[in-house]
Amino acid sequence: MKTDLVVPEERAFRFQHGPAARSLDEFRDIVAQAPPHVVHYHREHFAPWLREVLHELPLARRLEGYAASPPAPDVYKELVLDLVSRRVKA
Repeated sequence: MKTDLVVPEERAFRFQHGPAARSLDEFRDIVAQAPPHVVHYHREHFAPWLREVLHELPLARRLEGYAASPPAPDVYKELVLDLVSRRVKA
């Protein structure tokens, strides 16, 4: 599946007090720059957006598995960044 889908602004993922991601590439870049507590805050928001807007079903399922009992914020951020980066490179 291609990862170059760019959605309209109204379907973008909006980070708390920050930028919006319209594609998986933008999402990865924003996660990389975001403080760990912001990434951790959105842990239950990522999977629905990835699944429903970007149609990234396997990635959404992987993140759902961590949403209920995520590791510490800094570890969770690195986990999200790693999963998304691997998907972008695939």
